[in-house]
Amino acid sequence: GIPTATKEPGPAQVMAEPQSGMDRLLRSAIAGEKVTGDDIEAFLHRMSISRTNTGRNERWIHSIELIADTETKSRVIILLAMALAAEGKTSESVQLISRYRDQVSTTYMDNLPTNRATSRQDVLVSCYGWLVNNTIFSVPGAFVEAYPEVFFNHTPVWGATRDAYFQVTLPEDSREWLDVFSDWRSLLSDVMNPAGVRLGSMFNLVHKTNLQAIALIEYRPELYSSYASNSDSSDWLDSWQFLGPYEKELNSRIVALENQLKRLLVERLTERHYLQPEDATLIVETFTHQIQNNFFGVANSRYAEDTESLISNVSNYGWSEGILLINRFHPKSAEFQLQIIGGHLISEGKFRQLERYINWLSGEKFGLFLERLSEQTDGYSEYFVDEETGPSVAATLTGNLAAQDSNGLGAIMEWIKFDYGQWGSFNKTPVMYAAHHNNFVSYKILRNSRPELLASTTVENEYGGPEIFGRNVLTYALENSEFDFVSAVLRDVGDFFVPETDSAGRNALFYLGLNEKVSEKERKELVGMIQSIGLSLPEASFDCSLAQRRIELLTCGSSEFAALDKNLSSAYFAAREKAGDPKTVLNDQRRWLSGVLDCVVEDGFESCYSSRIWELGRATE
Repeated sequence: GIPTATKEPGPAQVMAEPQSGMDRLLRSAIAGEKVTGDDIEAFLHRMSISRTNTGRNERWIHSIELIADTETKSRVIILLAMALAAEGKTSESVQLISRYRDQVSTTYMDNLPTNRATSRQDVLVSCYGWLVNNTIFSVPGAFVEAYPEVFFNHTPVWGATRDAYFQVTLPEDSREWLDVFSDWRSLLSDVMNPAGVRLGSMFNLVHKTNLQAIALIEYRPELYSSYASNSDSSDWLDSWQFLGPYEKELNSRIVALENQLKRLLVERLTERHYLQPEDATLIVETFTHQIQNNFFGVANSRYAEDTESLISNVSNYGWSEGILLINRFHPKSAEFQLQIIGGHLISEGKFRQLERYINWLSGEKFGLFLERLSEQTDGYSEYFVDEETGPSVAATLTGNLAAQDSNGLGAIMEWIKFDYGQWGSFNKTPVMYAAHHNNFVSYKILRNSRPELLASTTVENEYGGPEIFGRNVLTYALENSEFDFVSAVLRDVGDFFVPETDSAGRNALFYLGLNEKVSEKERKELVGMIQSIGLSLPEASFDCSLAQRRIELLTCGSSEFAALDKNLSSAYFAAREKAGDPKTVLNDQRRWLSGVLDCVVEDGFESCYSSRIWELGRATE
């Protein structure tokens, strides 16, 4: 995550804090007290702002033997070695570490010095790395300012044990731009990798390198461009956005947040650090590029350049030439790359090419591509793509076209295949895509020409995908479309689908409760249409036949949610009965109800209601 912006302690504050000095630290350690993360942060701050050689640190070397706790002793040894090195006493520092090496707990990532000829910088680097790998603390801003080379170039980003706990203390007034950065970063994390590389130290590396960049731009922005790289690497986002309408919309949000972030950062650098606007702009451009590279360069660098080359070839010479660049396809991402090629054709409005491309994916000649890819990868590609991949990508592209461009859909309707046994990995048909993305025109085209698609439902996907299946065009429309669209689908297939539930037992009312595009008046009319068709309603704490508000529709949307609502009602009345002041319980419940819809939409019905039931239960203990 993003470090909490807290006020950096000033020199006077640190000097006045006894726990921050080596004298107090050693006395406490000898007395059996632990060396905490706060102690480490305060010590590093004091060491970083010190401008005098006190010479007092050496006298504590022989007292280390009096520290009983192994972990505390290790920390004291490393901190004392850093203090000695910072004072220029590198030889004494190395001698200290050599003397107690067997008593310092280390990880496989640590490389503490043994040679007395080691430089002051090397000692600081190795000791700082040990702290990052073996302790939990927040790096003080003063350390970043005093030792930018150590911090930026030598923080062990692949650290052994404490990756997720790495933090940096930032100024209080950095919160505004950090909040925007946090939103931007969250969206970037959704774009991480097309081949499923989303585990372990990969994210920890991104976390650390992001914090390095943030801290450097806050404390030493004039050095940022000299430390950070602004290489002209391929931007994975440029390719990723062609995967579908969701990716295209998310990319637009990423760009908007990035522009907002750049504006705030340029203002901050010019006002807080007195940089010229053109210098600040250059630094910020380097910063945002570096952050994106932290996300995409780690896992996507091998895909981005080759996929960009494929798109360029398709754009200049057509898709049939693009697929001949077989060495540009990667086994793990070949399916994504094939989909990106089609998405690029959609974005360019090249519908005749798209028609032929979809038919190639669905036809026998796709097998020749698989053979060449297998030869190129010594058979490795066969683990990731097979003869079902082509039709699956073709089905997805047809759905994406229905979602994004009704004119394009109409242009190729009669020339492409529509008799897939299954549409993609979980049978999401083009009419479902149209409903999901509120494209009423595409729905009407498909309803008139391919009415059989309206009866389909999604299926379980054993290789991953939506946890909930058994959905249909009506549930997608109820959740995502405007009133006229939803009304049309209810008239077309309401009798067939309204009585049904999905695999999680959620009915039509639940999906209507999620819809933010219809007005309150329109929602009431749609509820009337649903109830006129008829569906089985669960028993909640209120009469579900009278449900109108969104939270009521969500509650009556499944037996599970209705049961939770009844349990909540029982817990509430029990709490009121046992409370010394029933009015307090009433007011608390009203406050909770005022935000319950947002809670359910953001965290899920079960999580929101279960936590409230637990809170009310605690009140009766």
